[in-house]
Amino acid sequence: MVLQRRRRAIGDDKGTPSAPPKPKAAGLYYLAELIEEYTVATSRIIKYMILFSTAVLVGLYLFEGFPTLMIGVGLFTNLVYFGLLQTFPYILLTSPNFILSCVLVVLNHYMAFQYFAEEYYPFSEIVYKWRKFSTVATLPRRGRPVKMTARAQRRMLNEVKKNPRVSAKYLQKSLAHANIFVDKSTIRKTLNKNGLHGRTPRRKPLLSKKNIAARLKFAKEHLDVPQHYWQNILWTDETKIELFGKNTQRYVWRTQGTAHQHQNLIPTVKYGGGGIMVWGCFAASGPGRITVIDGKMNSKVYQDILQENLRPSVCQLKLNRGWTMQQDNDPKHRSKSTTEWLQQKKIRLEWPSQSPDLNPIEMLWHDLKRAIHTRHPKNIAELKHFCKEEWSKISPDRCAGLICNYRKRLVEVLAYFTICLWVIPFSFFVSLSAGENVLPSTMQQGDDVVSNYFTKGKRGKRSGILLIFSFLKEAVLPSRQKMY
Repeated sequence: MVLQRRRRAIGDDKGTPSAPPKPKAAGLYYLAELIEEYTVATSRIIKYMILFSTAVLVGLYLFEGFPTLMIGVGLFTNLVYFGLLQTFPYILLTSPNFILSCVLVVLNHYMAFQYFAEEYYPFSEIVYKWRKFSTVATLPRRGRPVKMTARAQRRMLNEVKKNPRVSAKYLQKSLAHANIFVDKSTIRKTLNKNGLHGRTPRRKPLLSKKNIAARLKFAKEHLDVPQHYWQNILWTDETKIELFGKNTQRYVWRTQGTAHQHQNLIPTVKYGGGGIMVWGCFAASGPGRITVIDGKMNSKVYQDILQENLRPSVCQLKLNRGWTMQQDNDPKHRSKSTTEWLQQKKIRLEWPSQSPDLNPIEMLWHDLKRAIHTRHPKNIAELKHFCKEEWSKISPDRCAGLICNYRKRLVEVLAYFTICLWVIPFSFFVSLSAGENVLPSTMQQGDDVVSNYFTKGKRGKRSGILLIFSFLKEAVLPSRQKMY
């Protein structure tokens, strides 16, 4: 348009005389025309920018939980700011709305920064640290430097990993050999910082490889049996109840410095002040009979107990035909005379040794001892009386709940020993992978039955792989015992 006007004024034909020279303000008019064309062309883009910014603010409000005041200020700022762009450059610089829009933009950005700093606290510190120090690592603090270096920590953690029972005093001496002199409290704090805390080890029955194999075999054979099978089992066991012994864990609420006051003490007596040995049984339908064992129990006494209490308990609990009796592998239970007596009755369940966790009657013993403790028996006679009373108070629902969840115990046994490959030493796998310790199928005295069981008499490096896959697939671990 400007060029056309210029041509009309000056004349572009050859025959026409030349126009007078252009005015001095022609450049300003040309610039104004360009700005006008730019404003018209970008008006549609500005509308799209307003819609886009509004959609972003609404999304932040809905999905990120931005404050309502911040969203309102942002919407108003966008409308004013983008609206003023359409009037540029005529009234933008002179309009007070432009100054207001700039103030609102600065305020909106400040509020957004404060919101992010509160919502994501480390963000502002990380940005500040990176801009000032060009790093996000922990900077050295004021004061004396840390004596426990990263190398010393790794050395100490490796020693604890090798021997979890090592003491802080031993670790202090070990670090002193490396010219690192720290206090025992520093060692404890460092271990706590790395997730290691001093705890009392739990007491568990010692399991040999033969016991482990028996537990896995029992769990696998009885994992898929129907529920009525467990409901038709009579669970039996013996336990000792002391008069003043530590039958249950006890706690007391006290203030600091009153540990030795009379009300905060537990009186102790040698050998628990005496106690009784009881035999009891129960089934899913409820508790059976309980009897106090007088004197020392041997095979003859145990058989007499079974003869007097077994059949009456079965009739009391209304067990079906084909019921089974469960008992542990105590020497008195496995004697020759007791085994013959049980074979005649045909009422014995094969049970793995060192497996009190598989016998649900242990939970009833715990409940019984806790109930007796609350009644505070004064002598053996009261202890016997309270024992029979509290045993009869056990509800059938409690017994049924223990049997209903019995399958979970078997699943835990299989899961635990399937994951823990430390049962077989790692050297055994290495030697087997190298083709060693693999014997032919014809085993003789002193042969390793584990190698033959898993590898089926095969040789070579693939035997070790077959052993691992067979172990994971079958979840069975026979004991590595010698044939004699």
